[in-house]
Amino acid sequence: MYLIEISNVNVIFLRKGRKGTTLIEAVLAIGVLSIISLGIYAGLTVGQQRTNDYRNLTEMAQIQDYLYSGLEAGTNSITNLLATTYYFDDEGLALSSGSGAWAYSAQMSLVSSSSGVALPNGAANTNLASVRIEVTAHSGATKTNYLYFVNP
Repeated sequence: MYLIEISNVNVIFLRKGRKGTTLIEAVLAIGVLSIISLGIYAGLTVGQQRTNDYRNLTEMAQIQDYLYSGLEAGTNSITNLLATTYYFDDEGLALSSGSGAWAYSAQMSLVSSSSGVALPNGAANTNLASVRIEVTAHSGATKTNYLYFVNP
């Protein structure tokens, strides 16, 4: 240790000629930065996967609403609506056929018709029908919903 006096200020040099970092300091700094980088990468990967999952669920729900609105409007007979497989693109827009690049397919089936729908008290309401709408993503995820409407 050296002590130098410069205009009444004491300056202490702990080591003579130190001009950089040691190898251990560099390795520790790289290790800490690597661990932080891996944590950030893992968080972004999980976040991206969750975003894709929720986007799929949102699109499937919108497709189910679109198909249900076709039932409500009564533009086609129920047998025509139930006998068709519907195809949609990645934005949930209807395609004319499944030959193109479709992202979702949907099918509807009549669960109960003449026997009606079972009510919570155990009785059956013959004025209601139950329709099952199943939307499947091209990736394999499926969303199924049961809807009730007035039996025609």
